[in-house]
Order: sequence, then C-alpha cells, then structure tokens
Amino acid sequence: MQKSQELLKNIDAMENKKVTDANKDTVGASLEQEKETLGLKLRWASDEREIIYKDLQEAITLMKSKQREVLEQEQRIREITKEISEIRIIIEDKKKMIFELETQVEVCNETIDSLTTSIEDLDNTISELAQALYEKESRLSYLIQEAGIPVEPEINYKAVKGDEVDEMLALYMQNCPVPVKRLGGGFYLFGTRKIFAKIMNGKLVVRVGGGYMFISEFIATYSDPEIAKLTKICQNLGIDSIWDLDLEELFYNKNRGGGSPLNSPKGMNDSSPRGGFGNASFKKSMKNKVGNGSINGTNRQKAFNASAIVRKM
Repeated sequence: MQKSQELLKNIDAMENKKVTDANKDTVGASLEQEKETLGLKLRWASDEREIIYKDLQEAITLMKSKQREVLEQEQRIREITKEISEIRIIIEDKKKMIFELETQVEVCNETIDSLTTSIEDLDNTISELAQALYEKESRLSYLIQEAGIPVEPEINYKAVKGDEVDEMLALYMQNCPVPVKRLGGGFYLFGTRKIFAKIMNGKLVVRVGGGYMFISEFIATYSDPEIAKLTKICQNLGIDSIWDLDLEELFYNKNRGGGSPLNSPKGMNDSSPRGGFGNASFKKSMKNKVGNGSINGTNRQKAFNASAIVRKM
C-alpha cells in the first residue's frame, strides 16, 4: 500500500516537472514513458496485493479450522482424562474384590484341607469298622459252630497273596452284596460292571468316570443297580441266585456279541445264530458253572444275611 502511494507521488512530481521544464516536449515524452512504466509497476503491485490478500484469507481460514480442531482435541482429552479416572476407581474396586476372593479361596482351601483330613479319618474309621465287622462275623460263625447249629459253610473271598489291592479288597468283599470276579491287574467284575481298583494314599479306590471313589462309597452307590441287573439275568436264564452266575462268562459272552441277558426273554429261540444268552447251550453252561463263577461263593448271600444281623447288633 505504501509503495503504491509513493508511485502516485512520483507520478504527480513528474507531471509538475513536465509543466515546469523548459524542454517540456522532450521531457514530456520521457515522462510519459516513465509514467507508463510506473503504471505497469502499479498494476503489478495491485495484483501482488490481491494475491497476498487471498493467501492471507486462506491462512486465516486454516487457522480458524486448526483452532476448532485444537478445541475438539482438548475436549476429547478432558473426556479421556475423566474416563481414566473412572477406570482407576474401577481397578481399585476390582483389586479389593480380588483380595476378598483370594481371602475366601484361602478359607475354602483350609476348609477343603480340613474336610480332606476328616474324610481320611472317616475312611480310616470305616476300615477299622470293616475289620471289626469281619472279626464279629468270624466270632458269630465260631459261636454258631460251637452251638452245633447246622449252617452251610460260607466260602470267603481268598485274596491273592502279594497283591496289595486284592488283599485290601478282601476286607470289603466279605460284606459286599454283589458278586465280584477278579480279572487281574487291578481289574474286577463288579456284577456286570468292569471296574479298576487301586491304592491311592493308602486308601482303596475305584475309578469312576474321570475320577476315583472310595471302595466303600462305590459299593454303597452301585450295589442296588447291579443286584437288579443280576436278578433279571437270573430270571431270564432260569438260575436261582445271583451268586450262582458266572460273571466272567456273562461279560465275555456279551462282548463277543452275544447280546445282553438283561433283555433276553425266557422264550428266546435256542437256535439263535448269534449264540445269545437265551440259547440252551449257554443256559446249560451257566448251570454247570454254578458255585464257581463268583469269587464270593455260592452261599455268599446267606453269609451276607448273617453279616446284616451283626451290623444291627
């Protein structure tokens, strides 16, 4: 702007010089040329001013946009700061909850340890009671024999010497209401059910699903269902007692595809091509093995009834 004013002053000065100069014609031509030059410079300065003004307007617009962005970022920062404060409060609350839960877990672990100890004590008590019951049964048998009462001899379970599992199992089998057959390697037939037994932490346990169950608990839980199965098998095969069944014959005949004796009708065709439990040859085989199939013995049921009397004493 200042440059334009100076150019205008120079033009005015030239005009004055043109009038006052003695050689005004020569000077006038020179001044005209200089005036034209100055006019061009004035137009160039004006154009440049317009460009600068336009750039200045764009810069102002951009600055205002940046200011809005800055304000928005500041607002977002305030919101994030508030969220962080709230999250810190939540984290502190969670830490308190975790501490309380850890305390509860410690209490539960102590309770579990206490209950585990109690269970072990109870299991020891059960073992002692089983031993005491066995001694009482032996005493009862002795007294009955001394009194001259005719009783069919009880066939006790004879454990395999050196087999710790079998020896410990013998203490429980004396009062087990279900016939059991030893297969070896810790495997047994508990009625129609194949089981695996082992000693764990000095206790006899039976594998059930993905875990283990104490033998006494297992007998109490699964005896009734097995007795029901064996009773139905006896009815289908025409056998008087579940203690007369050959468990191993039943098990392996079933696995060979002979079918289940639980659902075999008494009137099943004896010439069944599958060799099922309903045919005459199998019934004959079972009857020929009466008294030899169960490790508990033919007269085990009578002995168990005597055990029941002792348990009521």
